[in-house]
Amino acid sequence: MIKNFANRISNRTRIGFFAALFLLFLSYILTYISTRKVIAQDFWINHTNEVIHGLDNINGFITEAESTYRGYLLSNDEKILSAYDKSIQKTDSAFDKVRLLTRENQSQQKNLDTLHYLIDRKFLWNEDVISQYSRTNKTLAFFLNGSKLNLAAIVDIRNQINKMKAEEKTMLVKRSKMAFEYSGLINILNVISIIIAVLLTFYSLIVYNKENRAKRNAAKKADQYREQLQSRVQQLAELNTELIELRSQEKYAVTGR
Repeated sequence: MIKNFANRISNRTRIGFFAALFLLFLSYILTYISTRKVIAQDFWINHTNEVIHGLDNINGFITEAESTYRGYLLSNDEKILSAYDKSIQKTDSAFDKVRLLTRENQSQQKNLDTLHYLIDRKFLWNEDVISQYSRTNKTLAFFLNGSKLNLAAIVDIRNQINKMKAEEKTMLVKRSKMAFEYSGLINILNVISIIIAVLLTFYSLIVYNKENRAKRNAAKKADQYREQLQSRVQQLAELNTELIELRSQEKYAVTGR
């Protein structure tokens, strides 16, 4: 009976601990998944910031190229043309980087196609003006006649860049919101894990105290049964002694002693 009682206690204890451990394991899995989501969103947030930074670089290099272009027209210094060429190279490099970063975004790829067309048109205009200057030395007049078109091209480029940056910023807000939500979920799961751990600790103490008390009661009853058994054995021994004496007396009576 005591063995069955102990088995019952052991089974209940196992079930309780397995249930608590399962809940902890489940919370850890959800925490891991949420952490991976946060890491992914952080990656895309950084990616979006890189795209925005790349677009700013394109705009900056185009501005730099325009400044050196104007400086050449005003000073006729061949050294400035070298700086102009470097600005174009840096613009192309920045453009290729943004193209690579947005290769999985079809909308931005189309925007880049438009931007590429605008930039090429602008630089071709500059090359035409520089070529005219080399041949006729009348670049300033030619430049002034077409300055409105040139300014319009610059405005178009900046508007296209701003449009692309606006799309990236929209995605940035969305991804930041998702990262915040996943971070909140991680905090909730951490709190749940702590609560489960605390409950598991209390459950362990309660089970230990309860089962320890039950074991003490069982041991006490076993001692009582042992004492009763010893008392019965002693009584039987005394009765057996009395029975032997009675038989001896009967034997003596039969033999006439």
